[in-house]
Parts: sequence; C-alpha cells; structure tokens
Amino acid sequence: MSELNTTRLRLARERRGLNQIELSALLGTAAGLAGQWERGSKEPSLKKLKQLAKALEVRIGWLLGEGEAEGEDEGDPLAVVQEQAHGYTRRRADKYNSRDAVLSDYKAPVGLRDLASDAVLVQALGITACEWTALGSFEFSDGLTKEGYCAVIMILRTCSVDARRRELDSKPGRHVATPANSASSVNL
Repeated sequence: MSELNTTRLRLARERRGLNQIELSALLGTAAGLAGQWERGSKEPSLKKLKQLAKALEVRIGWLLGEGEAEGEDEGDPLAVVQEQAHGYTRRRADKYNSRDAVLSDYKAPVGLRDLASDAVLVQALGITACEWTALGSFEFSDGLTKEGYCAVIMILRTCSVDARRRELDSKPGRHVATPANSASSVNL
C-alpha cells in the first residue's frame, strides 16, 4: 500500500470541521490515532483507510497522494453541492473525466459504475471525457441505472446539437437545416 499523504489528510479533516479526536471517535479508533496518522508515525490499515476516505468524503487515492496536487482551488476534492430541493447532488465538475476514473472510485454512483464496467457499451457509445465529466457531476438521490445514464448521454448530445445548430443559424450567411425547415435549402 502507498504511503498516506499526511498533508491531504489534515486538509480533508479540517475542511470537514473535525479535530483529530473527533475524527478518531468517528472511526471508532483510539483518541490519538488520527493525530498519529497525520504526523506520519503510524499508517492506517486498509480497512481504516477506506473508512477514513468515506468519513472525509474523499477518494482513497487522493489520500494516498494520487491525482490533483493539494491546494488546487479548481479541483477541490471535497467540493460537493447539495441540491436537496431538486433531488440530486452536484459534485465537482472534473471528478470523473474517464471510464477509469469512475471505476477507480468506490464512491461513484452505482449506475455510473455499471455503465463504466460495460466496456462494449462504452465503446459503442463513444463516451467522451467531457461526457464522463457531465455524468459524474451529479448524483440523483434515488439513484440512476446504467440505462438512465445512457439516456442522460443522449439528452446531453441532443442539447449540444441543438445549441450548435442555433449558434450556426445565428451567423450571417449560414443556414442549417432543422427538422422544421428541412425542406428549405441549406447554404453553408
């Protein structure tokens, strides 16, 4: 197992508003153990590392120093915005930018992990990094199935095509056929 990044552990604990004793209590460990982890004098077991990541709402890999450099404002691994009124959670926009990123995060939504696990479907759909990012940017409170995420991809693609069509239509001298005007000529 890789060595725990003590700076990231402290940062995550502080951002959750916990002191070392509170974190130890939350994990059901001896009162000073979280402090020993932060000082680097002890390493958590794999089981405790998983509990630690879950309690601090970060990925295990991030605690081990993988991924973004600590202190990057745009890539805050703790940034989670609850949208309770609408029934979904919006996560940092760049959390999942690939199939591998989804598969490596045990906290990824089940339906999204199911989609990422289906290599044949992922290849057939040709899911882009931008689409993985969009899919990973929210989590529905009641969950979403693999098929639900596929539907979201189709909706995103439809919206993207419609937006591009409107953009092209607004340019002088450019006319793009739409279902409503497909009988008319196309001038490009």
